[in-house]
Amino acid sequence: MILLASALAFLIYKNNVYVNRVHKFLDETPSGVLILNRSNKITYYNYYIRKIVGETKDDLIRFIETAEMKKLIEEYIDKKAIEIRYNEKLLNIYVIKVASETLVIVLDRTAEMTAKNIIAWSGFAQRLAHEIKNPLSTINLTLQRMNQLCKKKFGQKADIIDGYVGSVLEEVERLRKITDRFMRVLSIETPKFTLVDINGLLDEILKKYENTLPQEIKINRYFAHELPLVRCDEGQIVTAFSNIIENAIEAIEGNGVLSVRRSY
Repeated sequence: MILLASALAFLIYKNNVYVNRVHKFLDETPSGVLILNRSNKITYYNYYIRKIVGETKDDLIRFIETAEMKKLIEEYIDKKAIEIRYNEKLLNIYVIKVASETLVIVLDRTAEMTAKNIIAWSGFAQRLAHEIKNPLSTINLTLQRMNQLCKKKFGQKADIIDGYVGSVLEEVERLRKITDRFMRVLSIETPKFTLVDINGLLDEILKKYENTLPQEIKINRYFAHELPLVRCDEGQIVTAFSNIIENAIEAIEGNGVLSVRRSY
């Protein structure tokens, strides 16, 4: 749309019709616009091209005189975008020739591509952080259970082990908090929605914790039957449920029961 509108404005400009209005339109166009004469000298440039290429006319001349732009203007492909890099920016260039003059439209796609790259890498980083966090939870619960067994078997003699285990638990907790913060920062990944059996998913998560929980803590399930599938991002739901369950376990002091209820 921007390309067609700019081209139309250029044709009007060429015929000296409503020149001031055309200039105003091109100045407000959210893309860079240059008009070159037969000698490829700049006869017009708009506001946005200065934001993309440089503030001064010398900056614009340097841009036009790069080998890449010279070749593009000479061997132009009408209405087809050519991708180039200039001053660490990713640009799409359109060249339209009418008679002796040339319209150059410049679209800055740097922010768009950066955003896409961030989303792609954030997805990988989130999965990595999640893979780190899950073993940390298992290590935490296993060490707590091992510590309790040592105290039962060795009594006061286990105090030295308690000190070592306490130091490890502190470091595990520190790493868990780091991964939590890391995952919150990277929570921009686009959700991937699928139909998920929440009962089955919850059961798998709870089994993982049951294998490492102290004997004094029991888990009770209250799942309604024949519940509909839920459309959600399974990875994000697993993370949410795991966080809730871990917080509930940490809140239990000594003996306790963790009840998980699901209904519709």
